[in-house]
Amino acid sequence: MKKTEIKKIIKIIADKTICNIQFNGSPCGTCFMNMKGVNYSWLSWILLLALRGDYSYKDIEKVLKDCLNVEEELTKEFLEKNKK
Repeated sequence: MKKTEIKKIIKIIADKTICNIQFNGSPCGTCFMNMKGVNYSWLSWILLLALRGDYSYKDIEKVLKDCLNVEEELTKEFLEKNKK
């Protein structure tokens, strides 16, 4: 994953938490861990897929935004339909 793509992912999470106080605009741990309605196991899986390179950044961005909006079933369906 490219550095610019990592920065975009950080921004998506920072926007969701309304916190960008840490290095590179990352949210603090307290704000990150207190996002309401987020399935952290699923979020971790999405981020792992991004790091592994299983999907393009564009696909991961959509899935991550869905995940943070707690549309988990739609996200799983999207992943299945758009596997490389």
